[in-house]
Amino acid sequence: MININCIVKEKHNYNITETDLNEYMDCFYNNHENIQIENDQVLSIKIDYDTNHTLKELKQIANYYSLATRLKKQTLINNIVDYETTFENNELVLQRKHSWYCLEQLKQDQQMQKYVLFL
Repeated sequence: MININCIVKEKHNYNITETDLNEYMDCFYNNHENIQIENDQVLSIKIDYDTNHTLKELKQIANYYSLATRLKKQTLINNIVDYETTFENNELVLQRKHSWYCLEQLKQDQQMQKYVLFL
């Protein structure tokens, strides 16, 4: 197991400056550069995609990453997991996961859910 240490500074006004963001990203990249995902972690990600996502959702994820979408479910899952576990793609993967989270939050909101058509 690898320990990652980052310093989190909480501010009461919650105004995030560019410097704060740069410090966070430096901390993230410096600590994640040499991390390799273990085979059991890859397997658990594949199982999660297989059991918790429909083919339509997987195609949306693959489309976000500009991956081929006209594939069988297992091949699509393998391509997505291979893409997401490559360090060079980490920033885009984090962006997608954050965006999907925000969409889910909008879907939970009674007033906003009528505007969310994507998921």
